[in-house]
Amino acid sequence: MSFLDDLDRLGQANYQPTEQDILRTRVKTTGIVEVHFTFKNLNFKLFDVGGQRSERKKWIHCFEDVTAIIFCVAMSEYDQVLHEDETTVIK
Repeated sequence: MSFLDDLDRLGQANYQPTEQDILRTRVKTTGIVEVHFTFKNLNFKLFDVGGQRSERKKWIHCFEDVTAIIFCVAMSEYDQVLHEDETTVIK
């Protein structure tokens, strides 16, 4: 069971998360997780890649013959910088 199985429910204007929705919101990604799903007769492949520096070199293999890339990030983390980025000044 995943969020992809419930896209119609999640897309409703009056959507309220269930207890299970809340429990499934965050899972640490290590490596590359590939999920295939169909929505409204369209086939999708979703790649969830880890953001850790050691995982980034694996990403390039996910982007062959790609039509679109969607980056999902937490809105509460817009002002965070990379730990290893020594050129960014933190105020």
